[in-house]
This record gives sequence, C-alpha cells and structure tokens, in this order.
Amino acid sequence: MVGDDDMRESEGYGSAAGGPSAFREMEKKYQLHFDQVMKYSRGKLRGKRGKFVERETDFSDVVDFAVMRDDARKRDDNGIRCQVLAGKGGSDFLPSDSDALVVYTMERHPGFYFIPNMLDDKAQLELATSILTEYIDPPANSNHTKRYSHFEGLWEASKDAGLFLSSDDHGNTWSRNRTGASAAMLLEKLRWVTLGPQFNWTERRYINDAKVRQLPDRLKCQAEEAVSQLGIHSDTFVEYSADAALLNFYGVKDTLGGHRDDAEEDLSQPIVSMSIGCDAIFLLGYETKEGAPTPMLLRSGDTVVLAGPARRCYHGIPRILSSSNVTTRPISDERSPNDGAVERYLSNHRINVSIRMVRAGVTSDACT
Repeated sequence: MVGDDDMRESEGYGSAAGGPSAFREMEKKYQLHFDQVMKYSRGKLRGKRGKFVERETDFSDVVDFAVMRDDARKRDDNGIRCQVLAGKGGSDFLPSDSDALVVYTMERHPGFYFIPNMLDDKAQLELATSILTEYIDPPANSNHTKRYSHFEGLWEASKDAGLFLSSDDHGNTWSRNRTGASAAMLLEKLRWVTLGPQFNWTERRYINDAKVRQLPDRLKCQAEEAVSQLGIHSDTFVEYSADAALLNFYGVKDTLGGHRDDAEEDLSQPIVSMSIGCDAIFLLGYETKEGAPTPMLLRSGDTVVLAGPARRCYHGIPRILSSSNVTTRPISDERSPNDGAVERYLSNHRINVSIRMVRAGVTSDACT
C-alpha cells in the first residue's frame, strides 16, 4: 500500500514546501498544452466551444547535443564534455554512420552518457521493423496482456481497418466481428512490451517463473558493446550482461512521468536506452524531485546510457514532438519490406528501447 508521502512524491509534490516539485514544474513547462480560443463578433460570443490552439513552447533552454560538437562555448556553459571514440562506430552491433562514436557527458549528471545517432537510418528501420512485426508478439507481455491475454500478428492486422480481436475456447483470433477491440486501436494503445524477465508493475518486482520472450541477441549485444566502449564498470565488479528490455511506445500526445528505474537487484549496472521515431524532450534530474532536471532533445537513433549516480536519478519524457515540429526528420526515404508502413508509424510515434541487467550470469555466444 502506498503511504501519503509516497503518493505525494509520485504526484510530483515536494516534501518540504508542499507544492509541486522542481521536477514537476519542468514537466509542466514542456508538456503539450492547448488554449481555448473563443470567437467574438461585435462583442458577442460566436459558437459555444471555440477552437483549441496548441500553446507555443519555449525550447530555448533544451540541450541539443547535435549542435554541441562544434560549439565549445556552449559546451562549457552547460558543463558538457565531448569525447570522440575513434574506430568505435560502424561495428556489427553499433552501426553508426561514422567510424567514430561521439560521446557527451555532463558535470552535473555523473554517470550520464549521450551518444548521438548511435544507430544509423538503416539500423533504426531494421530494429523498428523487428519490434513491430516480431518482438511485440507472444510470448512477449504487454499492457494489453492482462485484459486480452496473448494475440498474434497485431502489426499486420492493424493495417486492415475491418479486423477485430475475437476470443473463443481456442484463444484469440482476428475476425470481422465488430464485438471485439479493433487491431488498429490496439496498436495505437500499445504502451509497453517486456522482453526477458517479466516486470510486475503493481508490486514493482520481476517475476521469475513467467513465460516471456527472451531478450533478442541483437539488443543484448548492442547494449553490451555500448557499455564496453564507454568503459563502464559496476560497483560490484560483476560484468554487465543484459537480459531484459522494456519497449515503450508513444503517440504525439503521450508522456512518461518522472520516475526511477530501481527494481533491478544491482543498480550499479547501467541502462542503455535507444530512441527511434519522433523526437522527444527528455528530463534528467537527481535522486529526489527537488532539484531542477536538465531538459534534453532526443532524436531518432540517439542513445542514452545511465550509469553510476545517474542510474538512481529521476527521469521522464514530458513531450513527444510531432512530425510538424521542425526538429523531427523522417528516418529514411528508403522503403522498407513493409512498403513504408513502418516509416509512416514512426512519423508520428516514438519507440524507446531500454535495456538492462536483471540477473547476473546470463551469457550469449552471439556477442563474441
């Protein structure tokens, strides 16, 4: 049961002043807001509801690492350090456009690493295609599993507006019986999928005996190589061995409130988080919500690694930037095997892949 103090913290209230915390204030600053504009003519109100207009947001304080490499003054003003790892990009597991990985760190957030465009356009599209056509299917669990149990082929079914989920004694199938949820709606409302050990969101713990889809070797190897290239070592001196991932899916109006990933046994082991699709505003705070977080721009292909002290800090996504925003660019004009369907999905959605280590000693020959 959640106590009063915990509830206030989860709602973003500070423990001392009793008002919204600095983290919550920053969330509100960057969230999508609409103002109702009423139309008047000759002093009289025309219409009852007016028009809802998106409120302009000031993004001038958002850290954009894409412009940091050639601007030493801006880096110094923000306490940002840039390191170029020559010969570390373009590998089998880190398919960057360059043969060097550019890594940014911040003095006020020790343990935080930012790798812009770690995944090139081709790698982003291949990963997104694997996620949508394979990884979201059973035995993976999702936010739909509790209500609808498992069902196969959501991505393909969602392309047909006339397909609905139908249940019988043999399980779930797709049919034209409109009594069930539509495939298109289920895809649009897909919020998370777990790979590897299943996480119980109510009790905030991992379940050992649940049937799951194992973490694909591709994701495991990408995370492990990133950690290796950055030279990250845990406090426990246990080698990083990724075995779980959380896939988060966002529409342009979705957010992720400030939280800490603290359910894993060894919090000195890093989290590797990769972005695909729409740009997003990422907030990185501190171990409480009292300190004002740093707002950053995440683009498709960017990777964030949280290690050391940053691993225990609050973070969140208050805003997804739609394709109408000037910062967002299409992943590629190259058509995928799905005839552009994946690209169209990514033009107004964001997928985040956060890879972590839940249990020690899970190895794979695929990464050697």
